[in-house]
Amino acid sequence: MNVLKQSTFNIVFVAMLLLALPAFAGPKLEFGDDKWLSIGAGARVHFFAQEDGAADGKNWSKHFGLENMRLYLNGQFHKYLKVEFNTDCTNCLGDNSSGTMIVLDAIGKFEFNQYINIWGGRQLVPSDRAELDGPYFQNTFDFNRTPFYPSDFGNFVAGRFGRDDGINLWGALFEDKRLTYVVGVFDGVDHSNMAGRPNTSDNLLWAGRFSYNFWDVEKNPGYYTSSTYYGKGGDILTLAFAIQHHEDGAGTAANQSDFTGYSTDLLMEKVLLNKGVLTFEGEYKAFDTGMSQATFDEALAEGGPGC
Repeated sequence: MNVLKQSTFNIVFVAMLLLALPAFAGPKLEFGDDKWLSIGAGARVHFFAQEDGAADGKNWSKHFGLENMRLYLNGQFHKYLKVEFNTDCTNCLGDNSSGTMIVLDAIGKFEFNQYINIWGGRQLVPSDRAELDGPYFQNTFDFNRTPFYPSDFGNFVAGRFGRDDGINLWGALFEDKRLTYVVGVFDGVDHSNMAGRPNTSDNLLWAGRFSYNFWDVEKNPGYYTSSTYYGKGGDILTLAFAIQHHEDGAGTAANQSDFTGYSTDLLMEKVLLNKGVLTFEGEYKAFDTGMSQATFDEALAEGGPGC
C-alpha cells in the first residue's frame, strides 16, 4: 500500500476587502460634503488535493472549497458620523451551498479627530494582532487558531469571530500617530444564553490594546491591524500589548472565577535593497482563569469553559 501524500494548495481570492483601505476601495457613491456610501465584498477559496485520495484509491482527489464570504457596507452622513455594516457566511465551508449569512459588524462611529473617537455596536474586541487582522490581512492563509480570547470562542456565549456588543474608545497620540490605543467595554459572557454559565452578576468585560510604532507608522482604518504590507507600508516595527478582564467570566454558575487574558505581539517588516520584503511576526498569550481542574472539567462538560 502506498503511503498517502497530501498537498494543500490555497488559492486566495479577495475582492475589495476592507473598504476603508484605498488599495481595495469598492464603489463609492458621494452625496455631497461628508456624505458617501461604499459597498464591497471579500471571499477566500481553497483547493485541496490528496494523492491516492480518490474513491478508487488510485487517483488524486481534488476539491475546491469556499472558506468564507463577506459583504461590506460603509457610509458617512455627517462630518463626525459614520456607519459600518458587514456580514459573513458562517457555514460556507465544505459542500454546504445554503450557508447562513450573519451580521458580523454593525457599528455607529463618532469620529472627531486622531486623538479620540467612539465606536458603538457589534465590533472587534481589543485583543492581539492576529484577531484584529481578520482573515484577509494576515500573512498566512490559515487564520490564527488557538488559544482564543472569549469573544472568539465560537459559541456566541461571549461573542463570536472576535466580536461582541459594546463600546470602544480609540485614537492615536503624538502628532505622528506613533502611539495608538483602543479601550472598550463589552457584554462578555452572557449568562442568559445558556443555563449553568458563569457571570450570574452580569458583569461587563473590559478590554484594551496599546501599540507603539518604532519605525514607519502603520496606516489602517480605525484600530484595525494588518500582518503584512508587502513593502508598501515602509519599514515597520510595532510592539503592542493587549489585555481583557471579566469578573466572574470563567467557570460555571456554581463555581465562578475571574478571567484575565493578556498578550503582546511584535510585527517587523523591512524593505530590502533588492525591493524584496522581510516580514517577521511573533506573539505571546497568557490566560488566567483561577479555575481548579475540577471546575474546568465541569465547565468543559457543559459545552466549553465559561471563559
